[in-house]
Amino acid sequence: MDAWQIGRHANEPTSVYLVGEHLEPILLRLAPAASISGVLRDHNGAVILQNQIISLYRLLAWDGWPRLEYGAFSTFDAQGNYRFDNLGPGHYYLVAERVDHEGPAHDEAGHAVGETPMRYPAASEAEPNPFFSLHEGEQLRVDFRFALKTLHRVTGTMEEDQNYSYSVEDADRANTYLVTGSPFERQFEAWLPNGTFWLSTGRDDVSGTTPFEVADSDLGGLQFSIIDPGRMEIPIEITTAPGDPAGPELEPPRGLWYVTMVHILTRGYVEVVGQSTNTQKVEGTPPRRVQSVSVVPGDYAVEVATWGNFYAKSVVCGATDLAQELLTIRPGDAPPPMQIVLATAAKAAGIVERHGKPTRAWVYAVAQEIESKTDFRVFAPVTSDQDGKFQMQGLAPGTYLVFASDVELPLNVHDADGIAYWRSRGKIIRVEAGKVSNVLLTVAEPASE
Repeated sequence: MDAWQIGRHANEPTSVYLVGEHLEPILLRLAPAASISGVLRDHNGAVILQNQIISLYRLLAWDGWPRLEYGAFSTFDAQGNYRFDNLGPGHYYLVAERVDHEGPAHDEAGHAVGETPMRYPAASEAEPNPFFSLHEGEQLRVDFRFALKTLHRVTGTMEEDQNYSYSVEDADRANTYLVTGSPFERQFEAWLPNGTFWLSTGRDDVSGTTPFEVADSDLGGLQFSIIDPGRMEIPIEITTAPGDPAGPELEPPRGLWYVTMVHILTRGYVEVVGQSTNTQKVEGTPPRRVQSVSVVPGDYAVEVATWGNFYAKSVVCGATDLAQELLTIRPGDAPPPMQIVLATAAKAAGIVERHGKPTRAWVYAVAQEIESKTDFRVFAPVTSDQDGKFQMQGLAPGTYLVFASDVELPLNVHDADGIAYWRSRGKIIRVEAGKVSNVLLTVAEPASE
């Protein structure tokens, strides 16, 4: 596969080349792709040749946040072997399941039994959400053998405001049955092992998907009301910090580019559900810029992209200080205006070296302790030029871990363990508003797992 998909270097353009007499030779680098293969067996050890599904999920990073991506279904051959090809290195997990629409079998005692979905790596109390690491060019084999488990009958009723497709999702994100019935009042039946489950529509913008527990007995009379509350508009007011030294450069608020709402999903994964309108409309005295963003119910963090050397000093929505807690939007809410105060930011500049010589690299700044209490900026690296020089702007005053990488990194800056590797390979610097802090960095290779 294209090598830049695995580890893009700072000196590797991937889209546009200027063709002319000074064009240097274009180097195309290929890297060995990884694969995952194996076989699924039933509880007796026989290979399963039909009615089987295995799904692949990958942990990625979006602007420094963890994001879970579905990796599609595998292919199967006539002998029952499954395979995923053309994979890049990263963190993954697998879910294997049987597809059986005939209902459960029964053991000699008359108990309902069946083969339930399996996750690899298996979840545990100590690690409820595990992943495995796949390396460049690795040919990983993972075989599954289903266990026979006691199942319990679960029944209930569902009301909905429109037609949805349903499934039940457990802690391993494994779909175990489909719901059938009339469009607006659905009777459902499922056979489930012990555990905690959620009625899932596959959408995070609906309400009513309450968890329920199955514990050694049948469960009846469940009632769900699934509603799409629609999107809600949050007004945004952007003002300038009183007495800010930028003065006319920032008033009326010109430093804000857009606001991104980061929807926090189950287990901390995120998705982006809306960006601000960026209307440039200015009202009031003192002047404030007015725009809005559209969201669905849920819990949110906020990212603020600024234009120029400015940063979001504070972001408040009603009684919620987003430097201290997430913003919770409930169905039917009429959110108050989000108030963003911009102020002059700090800059960091320097040179990146390799073996004592300037080099191109990706440069990252991870907030440690900053005066605004949280880092509202969109997290993204900058690249040093051919002379090794780089500059970052829009930093909140405070301390940062700054480091340079040979390749672009899929960083989750909210994972302390993921950042720990770079602490001994970077430098801690303190930056001040309106000033430039200089640093000399040595480029480092990413950790090999």
